[in-house]
Amino acid sequence: MFSYSEFKHEYTKSAFPYLEPISSDYRVFVSGKEVPVYTCRISAYPFNRSWPGHQRSADQTELASFVNLVSDEPLNIEVEVKLPHETVFIKPYSKNITHTVKDGRVAFTLSENGDFVLEAGSYHHCLYIFNSKPILPPDPESVTWYFGPGVHMPGKVVLKDNESLYVDKDALVLGSIYAEDAKNIHIFGNGLFDDICEGRLSSGDYCYENYTNGNIKFYDCENITVEGVLFRNSAIFCASFFHCFDVVLDGIKIFGQWCYNSDGIDIVNSQRVIVKNSFVHSFDDTISLKAIDRYALTDVTDVSVENCTLWCDWGRTCEIGFETACREYKNISFRNCDVLRGGSVAIDIQNGDCAEVHHLLFENIRVEYNSFDTAPEIQVSDDKVYTRKDEMAEVRLIQFSNYRFREQYHTVNGVPFEWNKELDLTGIEIGGVHDIICRDITVYYDERIPMRDGKLNVPIEIESSLEGVEFYNIEISNVVINGNPLTRENALLTTRNVRNLTFNSGDRYEQLKKNNVSAENQLKPSHFVTFLNPEGKGRRILFLGNSMTLHGVAKEIGWNSCHGMAASSPEKDYVHLIAKHVNEIDPEVAFCICQAAEWERNYQTGENCYPLFENARAFNADIIIMRVVENCPASLDVKLFEKSLASLLDYLNPSGKAKIILTTGFWQHPGDAAIRAYGASHKLPIVELGDLGNDDSMKAIGKFEHTGVANHPGDLGMEKMAERILEQLDPLL
Repeated sequence: MFSYSEFKHEYTKSAFPYLEPISSDYRVFVSGKEVPVYTCRISAYPFNRSWPGHQRSADQTELASFVNLVSDEPLNIEVEVKLPHETVFIKPYSKNITHTVKDGRVAFTLSENGDFVLEAGSYHHCLYIFNSKPILPPDPESVTWYFGPGVHMPGKVVLKDNESLYVDKDALVLGSIYAEDAKNIHIFGNGLFDDICEGRLSSGDYCYENYTNGNIKFYDCENITVEGVLFRNSAIFCASFFHCFDVVLDGIKIFGQWCYNSDGIDIVNSQRVIVKNSFVHSFDDTISLKAIDRYALTDVTDVSVENCTLWCDWGRTCEIGFETACREYKNISFRNCDVLRGGSVAIDIQNGDCAEVHHLLFENIRVEYNSFDTAPEIQVSDDKVYTRKDEMAEVRLIQFSNYRFREQYHTVNGVPFEWNKELDLTGIEIGGVHDIICRDITVYYDERIPMRDGKLNVPIEIESSLEGVEFYNIEISNVVINGNPLTRENALLTTRNVRNLTFNSGDRYEQLKKNNVSAENQLKPSHFVTFLNPEGKGRRILFLGNSMTLHGVAKEIGWNSCHGMAASSPEKDYVHLIAKHVNEIDPEVAFCICQAAEWERNYQTGENCYPLFENARAFNADIIIMRVVENCPASLDVKLFEKSLASLLDYLNPSGKAKIILTTGFWQHPGDAAIRAYGASHKLPIVELGDLGNDDSMKAIGKFEHTGVANHPGDLGMEKMAERILEQLDPLL
């Protein structure tokens, strides 16, 4: 199906309809039908200041346009651009959206849901194209707040325990959302929340307080889900979560932001937060993980940002800090994100306070450098005007620092010099940063940007400014600029007080090549499908895997057992660890193991292997855990592998009822891209494992003489695999 937002409202007290402004810059046609193109206000240039006690003036802004499409099918789009232009860009560049121009219309096809931006020659007066999966209207009686088609003016909507809020695709809601000390909240729909009615006037109205709400602001809440909703015109932080737990933001769109301090998403002293499949265009910082004195006893942990499209006008895009008032930041990842504009820094750690920041992953991040992006400037007074229109922006690709937050903001905002006295910092390295991975970073570089010191102007800065504090165990690997690997020698790299910095431009599949365990004859054909707890009457979980899931005895390589290679015993492989955990919750759950190494090595004609897996198909699983790719040839055809994987999963899921959990390779593999693409197109959870295979401590090295066996996951690697899979499996149980 295909539909679109249309914001209309007939008032009952007069004859006048509400007219949401229509764009004069674009006309959009979908499959031949014209759809309404609405407007929103954005910043005209990166010009910012500390909060002066009044809002930005309109002459620092401009109008952009947007269409809000809702579909579950490919869409043929035509755009009539009324702005003067010579070229058209459709972003993200990584989506490879090709277009043609005929009879004055730009034509292209959107084959999947996602968020796109069309630019006519520059970033000015852009067109957002939101193409979302449909969220069907519920029974109005089943939700607490139901905003159907039309224009609504509720003001500040305050949610309580176990409440829900639905926004129809044709609903324009002029208001904001707030909750405090609440749990089990569900906000969903394809419509628009607009904070335009909220002012911000007080000189003491700081972002942490609840005087000004912004689009959505939660304090001390648990179990929050926000999906699909659009947010526009925030007066302050757009979506902020202070001391919240178990938060999922899925498919939201934050855009049309121009006010001072309009960060996109702020995650403050919160834990177990997922941001996925979302679009965030902020004036200020885009996604920022902060920690403040009020909640300093709560660390920032277990945060995942994935499959998002990000745009920062000013400030930092994927950001840790600047405020880091807690003990630790850990287990945080930004994965598979497109950065259309990086502000000052695309990948950023500013450990400005007392925390120790460690075990973070930035992976598969794609950053666009444009020659028409202009340089930032500080507004020092009300009458100061922007003067850098003809200067190109310089975006730092990566910056890690620990400049002191309190020193900078004590005078300006009255931040106290001392942190929360209840905070026990024993064993914490204040301002420390370590065990950080930046991997698979792709830069689309406009070659009209001048070189700096004979190098492409893509700065990387890793600097500790604190005496006695070194940053350590920093990995930067596989940075590629316009298809060419960035080496340490040709990088604009600045370091200070750093040890064990690995800058690797080598073979990202090095670990994969160490596997010389044959994919043939790993099991007798009669053992390709086996069972655990087969008499269980409960739910049914299928493991689809290879040697790491189950490998038979192979004395010629020193493997003398029959379980997941290379755990030291059956109960320590990931299958048995997961089965034990699940059966402790429900003893009736039954398990099937489908060993598919034969399919991996013959994926091109994979259907020929299906007779080997008939019993797995007959198992009729409720949940399938997919753990195949490592035995596929490194030269595989990514598109064909994705198609073959889809066919195999369909075969093993004859009723179509099974929930599917995908994993990438334990060793990084070219097929990971196909797994991620399949997961994105089918909205399936993806468990990333490639970092484990790069860590020798996760392997059985020293336990086996055969190098291929030893390169398999050992007990610790199996434990970590099980933990990550269970993060996705537990909610399904």
